[in-house]
Amino acid sequence: MKYRLILVIAIASTTTCVFASAQESASPAEEQPSISPDRKWAYKCVEYNGECWSQIVKAGTTQVVVDLTDAPDGAGATNPEILWAPDSKRFAFNYSPVQRHHTGLHRALETVAFYQLRGDKWEALRSLEDETTQSLAKGHVPKNAYPRHCDPEVDTFKLRNWTDANTAILYAACYQRNSGDLGSRFLFTLKFDEAGNWKIVKAHQMSKKEFEEEEAGEDVSGSGQTTKQAGLSADVSFRDADRHLNEVYNALRARLSPPERDRLRKEQLAWINRRNAAAQVAKGNAEGNPTHAGDGDVTKMTLARAAELEKRLKKAK
Repeated sequence: MKYRLILVIAIASTTTCVFASAQESASPAEEQPSISPDRKWAYKCVEYNGECWSQIVKAGTTQVVVDLTDAPDGAGATNPEILWAPDSKRFAFNYSPVQRHHTGLHRALETVAFYQLRGDKWEALRSLEDETTQSLAKGHVPKNAYPRHCDPEVDTFKLRNWTDANTAILYAACYQRNSGDLGSRFLFTLKFDEAGNWKIVKAHQMSKKEFEEEEAGEDVSGSGQTTKQAGLSADVSFRDADRHLNEVYNALRARLSPPERDRLRKEQLAWINRRNAAAQVAKGNAEGNPTHAGDGDVTKMTLARAAELEKRLKKAK
C-alpha cells in the first residue's frame, strides 16, 4: 500500500476537528472544542470557504490567542488534533498540511507544531518543518537501524502523547524512494526544557509486530483512550477502515493540482454526509444495541470509498 499513514490513539486530552471520516469536516462549527486540563483554553475550528481553520481561544470566549493557520502550511490544513500537556503549559498541534503540488520540496503528509505558554501569551516553538525521519534518527539510532532508501521529500510526523509536562512521544515514518511504500517507523521521546527547546532523548524503531498490532487497532504504548466521532462507532473494524480511507485520501490529495483538490474536497464532503446519514438511519432502525447497529454497513461503505480512491491514486502516479 503506497503512502500509508498511521493515525494513532493518544493518551492525552485530545480532539480532532473531523466528522466521522477525518478527511475534511462536514460541519466544523458544530464540533466540540478541546479544553485544556486547567479549563482555561479551548480549541476552535472556524469554517472558512468550506475548510477548517484552527484556533486556540480563551475558554468561554471568542478571543483568539493562537491562530494555528500560522503553522507551516497550516491554512486550510486537514485532520487537526490538539494534545495538551498535563500542566496546560504546552500543546501539540497535529495536522495534515496543505500540500505543495509538484514543487520538489520536502513535504510531510502529517506533521506537528508545538506551542508553549509564556506569561499570558502562547508562542510557537521549533517545528518539524525542516526535519525528516532520517535527520531525527541520525545520532539517535544504531547504524543498522538507520532509515535507508527513504524518499527525501515525504515523511509523516505525529505526536502520540505527553508522558508528563515536559516529555512527549513522537511518531515518525518515511516512505521508500522507489515504491512509495511505508518504510522505517520510529518513536522518539522528546524532552522540553523551560525555554521550550526540545531534544530527542530516546529513540525506538518499531518492529513489524508492533506495526501490525497497531494496524489491528491495538495500542502498543499502553492503555489509550478513544473519542467517539460524531456518534459513530469506535469499533476496531470501522476505525481501521476509516484510517485506511484517510491514508488514501491524503495521498491522492497530495498528487492533485489546486483545482483538482478542491473538487475532491467537495466530493468527499458529499460522500461523508451520505455515509453519516446512512449510519443514522441504520441506528434508528436497529433494535437492542443501536450504538453499533450501523457499524457493518458504515464499514463497508468506508472500505468501498477507499478502494475507489485507491484506483484513482494509482492512475495519478
